[in-house]
Amino acid sequence: VGALPASAYYVIFIWLAIFMETIANPPVPHAFAINTAAGALGVLGTVLGGWIADCHGHYVRLMILSGIGLAISSPLLLRAIEGGNPVVAFFSQCSLGFFACVWNGSMLPWMVSSFPPSLRLTSVSIGYNAAVCVFGGFAPTFATILVDRYDAGATGLYLTVLAVLSIVGLLIAPKRLPKDQEVHAGNGISLVESNTKHAGGDEATSEGVIA
Repeated sequence: VGALPASAYYVIFIWLAIFMETIANPPVPHAFAINTAAGALGVLGTVLGGWIADCHGHYVRLMILSGIGLAISSPLLLRAIEGGNPVVAFFSQCSLGFFACVWNGSMLPWMVSSFPPSLRLTSVSIGYNAAVCVFGGFAPTFATILVDRYDAGATGLYLTVLAVLSIVGLLIAPKRLPKDQEVHAGNGISLVESNTKHAGGDEATSEGVIA
């Protein structure tokens, strides 16, 4: 699941600048300025992706939709960037970045909520960073090899394959245990629904109850 955003980030915001400047024929004018502007918007896009995920709430659905969007658009938009038009390159890069940001904004809360509290930090740190090291670290190398042997569309197909695999992994991922079965390791506290009333209202909240 973490392979797609890791590879997409390194391809879209790191490798693409070099591709537009030195690999594409004709090269894209002002390639690094375009990449810098798209990267700055990507920072805002990450916040926007998280906000959309929080408002929508259905993390899996958002990840599937953004993954499908990235799978379909990557070969097409990378070939469009290869054409050398700076305006087309900018909007194509921003479009790819938007799909990646929505996936990432939904994936992080999904990963946290998919594990019991006693394992959350371990699962996120090991699972996410392992994907970044393996898939993200080698993504520029694979992208360059594919462009050298074929064209930019082949690099897009690389992201398409990762998107499909990530969606499959998302669909077969184990579901989180019900709250009444979650137990904090070492402290004997289980998370169960307990209806409590605040002094000023009737809103129900969830709190830990000694098992």
